[in-house]
Amino acid sequence: MPLTISPDTVTFPAYQARLFDSRLAEYLREPGREAAARRLRCEFQLLSDREAAAHVLEQQIFAADLRLSSLYADESAARTPIGRKPDPQTIKRIENEIAAMRDEVSRLRARRSSISTRSLELRFNACRTLVIRSLSGGARLKFLPPASIPRGATLDTVREKIAQLQADLKAVDDAPYPAGFVREKAARFIEQLARPINVRDAIENGEEPYLPLMALSEHITAPDALGILVWALGPRIMELVNKEIAECSDEKHALSPEQRVARTAKIKTDLLAAERVEALIEWEALQEGANLPLRAEADPRAIIGVE
Repeated sequence: MPLTISPDTVTFPAYQARLFDSRLAEYLREPGREAAARRLRCEFQLLSDREAAAHVLEQQIFAADLRLSSLYADESAARTPIGRKPDPQTIKRIENEIAAMRDEVSRLRARRSSISTRSLELRFNACRTLVIRSLSGGARLKFLPPASIPRGATLDTVREKIAQLQADLKAVDDAPYPAGFVREKAARFIEQLARPINVRDAIENGEEPYLPLMALSEHITAPDALGILVWALGPRIMELVNKEIAECSDEKHALSPEQRVARTAKIKTDLLAAERVEALIEWEALQEGANLPLRAEADPRAIIGVE
């Protein structure tokens, strides 16, 4: 059944009061925000309908379980009647009713397990939170005018592109760092570990050289043996570290921090653009009464059309 949402007016019925407070309702009624309000209400309507269907099934399952318990009691009483012999026909009838009711419970439980509100709840809460944060002093939202679906775009092709862009993001995150970058970090690390034997007082004041100390507790110190070792063998240690880096590095797939930032920004821009197209296709299909799966992790900016 198509969604009955007027393109000209957007209202927030009383039953939505728990999620649409007066500030939010008034905020979305302002000029230029009608499309976002319709989409947000659509998301809530889908969630409410799904929750209502799940609730009805849960009530039916509860009633069926009660009936099944009653039938088991009837069966027990029929098998051990007081003052008379068991009636085979009565027992058979009850057994048939039990079998039928067990099938009904199984059918209802299967239907209930197929109805999940989790993805719709995540989508709606993400959209609502985005608007509420803006109202509460967060980043100001720019409401975009309604757009058209690009020629040839379908839900399947757009979601394939989204999946590929998400894979690209993960590839950037998983990419190794260049050997040169790691060598610089290793050199700084070793330099920070090195603790030379202090001879300044010997030179300036004729005092004895002394070892660098490390604190073991608030009142106890001990010579920093590791620091002295690294200071004495620093070049050799760095030589071994560089050899290990050379053996482990993958320069072909390596990305520097700057490259990661640039690629991530580009992919996220493309991803948001693809998700905006996905939201347009979903909205058109929902208006026509289609029943389609909606992604829980969809960007709320794409869903309600804001920047």
